[in-house]
Amino acid sequence: MIWEINPIIREWANFHRHVASKVIFDQLDFEISRTLWKWAKRRHSKLPVNKVKQKYFYQTERGRDWCFFGKKGDKKATLTKAMDVKIKRHVKIKGLANPYDPEFEIYFERRLNKQVAENLKSGEDVLSVEEAERQMPGLSAKNR
Repeated sequence: MIWEINPIIREWANFHRHVASKVIFDQLDFEISRTLWKWAKRRHSKLPVNKVKQKYFYQTERGRDWCFFGKKGDKKATLTKAMDVKIKRHVKIKGLANPYDPEFEIYFERRLNKQVAENLKSGEDVLSVEEAERQMPGLSAKNR
């Protein structure tokens, strides 16, 4: 079940990470944990509550309690928390900046370099030169 839910949580959180969403991420994590807890209690209604918690939840090394986990053969997986996704603010382009104006060429090159450096640091896919030129047409060598 965790192998099916984790990609959904990760994709949803990555999609919404550009807005002020830490409170929503926290609420989402709470609701998912509460729903999983209800499911675990319902599935093992005859077991004591502390045994159910031991079976499905554990405390991490960092002190986070109530982490849902599952085993598939010899593999163990923990449920992804939306709160673990870092918020990434969108940086607006200067109002007067024009990618076709040679005066702003350095501005757009620095902006692109900063984007590439952040993507490398965070492990995201780096844009190819062609993709970058499509997004910022003023940087194209043909237009210089």
